[in-house]
Amino acid sequence: MQQSHKSDKTTVCFEYPKAEGELYYIAMTNDNMKKREQYMSKVNELEKTGRCLFIGRLAEYKYYNMDQAIEETIKRVSEVK
Repeated sequence: MQQSHKSDKTTVCFEYPKAEGELYYIAMTNDNMKKREQYMSKVNELEKTGRCLFIGRLAEYKYYNMDQAIEETIKRVSEVK
């Protein structure tokens, strides 16, 4: 389901990674991928209860552009309705 909206305004945003310090995105190391498997197993259990949804970059343990995150959220919530 893709929706589009027309506007006479434009917003431009740029993201720059930090050269040092804590990472903001998941580093795909073997150790982190094992943690991801454990995490996703628990997420799947909790979502089956119908009481919660885990959506977005951190919740799904995956990188999304913001438009993709919003699109996935709309899709997942529509499926629940």
